[in-house]
Amino acid sequence: MRLYGRFRRGPRSKIFKNEDFGFTRVTVERPLRLRYQMTTEGMAAFLDEYPDLADDARAIQKALGRALSLNWNAVREQLGALLRERKSSWTQPTHKLFREVFTVSDPQADAVRTEGRDDDFEPDPKLRDFENIPLLDDINAYFEREVRPHVPDAWMDRSKDKVGYEINFNRHFYVYTPPRPLEEIDEDLRRAEDEIARLLREVVE
Repeated sequence: MRLYGRFRRGPRSKIFKNEDFGFTRVTVERPLRLRYQMTTEGMAAFLDEYPDLADDARAIQKALGRALSLNWNAVREQLGALLRERKSSWTQPTHKLFREVFTVSDPQADAVRTEGRDDDFEPDPKLRDFENIPLLDDINAYFEREVRPHVPDAWMDRSKDKVGYEINFNRHFYVYTPPRPLEEIDEDLRRAEDEIARLLREVVE
C-alpha cells in the first residue's frame, strides 16, 4: 500500500496507461491451395449423391482427363465452360461436392481465387491464425514487421477485429535469473545418486 501511495516507479512498482494493457485481436488469413485430380473413388462418391449427372461426369472426365493439376482456378474455368456448353445447370451444393471429392489441400498448388474476383483469394480455415497487437502499435506496421516475413501470402481480415485487455505480470515484472553453473547441478546429481545407492544397500541387507 505504501508503494502504491507513493506513485513512483521502481522494481516492484510500475506506472502504465490503460492502453498499455489493451490489444486488438486480428484474424490472419492465408489462401486456400487445392490440387485437383479425377479419381475413381471421387467419381463414385459424386455419382452416389448425384446419379443423374453421370453423363456430365463422363464428359468432364473426357475433357479434363485424370492428370493432376495444381491450378484449381483453371480447372474451375474449364468445368464452367463445359457445363455451359452442355447447358447443364448445377446447384451450389453440386459444385461444392465436386470440389470436395476431387481436390485436396496442397501447399505447392496455386492459391484459389474467390470466384468472380481476380484480386481476392479464398481463405483456408485450417491455416487461420490470430495476432494480439498492442493498442499502442500501428496494426499495419506490426503486420509487416512481425507476420509478413514469416508468411508472405498472409493478409488480415479486419472485419473480425476484437479489442481485449490483459495484465501480464510476468511480462512487466519479469527479472532474469541466470541458471546455476553446470558444476553445481552435477554435484547435486552425484549426491542424489549416492543417496539412492545407500538406500538400495539398506534394502538388500
